[in-house]
Amino acid sequence: MSYLPTALTIQLFLTFFAPPIAVGPRLLFVSDFWCLLWTGALLFVEHRRLKGIYPFLAATAALVAVSYVHGAYRPFLRDTLKYKDYFFLFEDDTFQGGRELIVAVRFLSWLWAGRVVAAAFAREKDARPALRSLGLALAACLVLSGALLALAKGSHGVEALLGRIYGYDPNYEYWRGRAYGAFRSPLEAGVSMGLGGLALLGFREISLRARLAGAALAGVGLACTKTLTTVVAAVIAIVLTLSRKYRRRLLKRDRTAMLTAAVGLVAIAVAVWLGRERLATKLLDVKFRWGPWVVYWEAAAKRPDLLLFGFGMAPYHTDNFFVWVFTRTGLVGLGAFLVWGWRTLVRGWDSWDRAAKASVVFLLVGTAMLDVLIYRNVVALLLAALIPLMARRSQDSPRRAGR
Repeated sequence: MSYLPTALTIQLFLTFFAPPIAVGPRLLFVSDFWCLLWTGALLFVEHRRLKGIYPFLAATAALVAVSYVHGAYRPFLRDTLKYKDYFFLFEDDTFQGGRELIVAVRFLSWLWAGRVVAAAFAREKDARPALRSLGLALAACLVLSGALLALAKGSHGVEALLGRIYGYDPNYEYWRGRAYGAFRSPLEAGVSMGLGGLALLGFREISLRARLAGAALAGVGLACTKTLTTVVAAVIAIVLTLSRKYRRRLLKRDRTAMLTAAVGLVAIAVAVWLGRERLATKLLDVKFRWGPWVVYWEAAAKRPDLLLFGFGMAPYHTDNFFVWVFTRTGLVGLGAFLVWGWRTLVRGWDSWDRAAKASVVFLLVGTAMLDVLIYRNVVALLLAALIPLMARRSQDSPRRAGR
């Protein structure tokens, strides 16, 4: 445990700020190699005789085998006429063994990194020093990221410079006018700022001033990305996780409830009116996303093996994490993911504080319209912030912890 906070802090800063390295047409991310390095080292320390690492090796072999067997013989969806209408968002989906092996290993390393972090914080009697260190690192990342997003939004020169450093085109037509900052896309930036800001509020081990500063800059950065999905997810998360005491107080006072409802309706009406053109584009975008989902389902339904085990680690963009899991691992993988997710919610919900609950709700809402759990920054936030908050032993009384 003594080395884990340092490893996670480095993971945060490398993921948020280390630019990718171009190797031919591909990009290498230092944060991926770092995650493999510290996860492998801690797994070896935890299982010195390597007996406990057998499940990891078995899972790796199974996923790689499924990726190869089904990936090598999956249908080439680009050849279908129906798919061509949506193809401009997708890469070449022909089977490439090396590429798909790298993707499979990367996702397995993230899964096992999460296992290592959860186990370490669950058995730690006093995790406050580690949480303080991680909270300060998260606050620093959010402040700097929010500042870069604001600078990129306000200055074309800064935006162009960051684009050259981080390898993106700030003039991409589909995302014109939306800030990227040090992220690969406005979507990654919006989700990272929203999730990071909510999680930071749960780090009671650092000062309230530091938490508010980080959350405020995260809010500024989120606004600069103009990512509607993350704004909606953040609002839903905050409303659903308000304390019961505050909700009862609000509902008991008729005038307060009516005034709050009136102000909320007026604010929504003004926002809709000012952003009506943007909203119309968003609604069209939501309608558009159904097209590829239908294509994936129709292609999988034609072959039992694809329906059960998926297409392998293909480069399909799904804009829905549940669809992402289905396309990669089929109904078997999706079913296992849903069962695991439900059991995690049922077992942990009452013991999590409001920040952890809000972060989980934010992710659940976001996964319906974005591939949030494949973003490197989101994975880093899960490892260094959300999993420690969910796994820590509460220092509060049972009544306070369950409130």
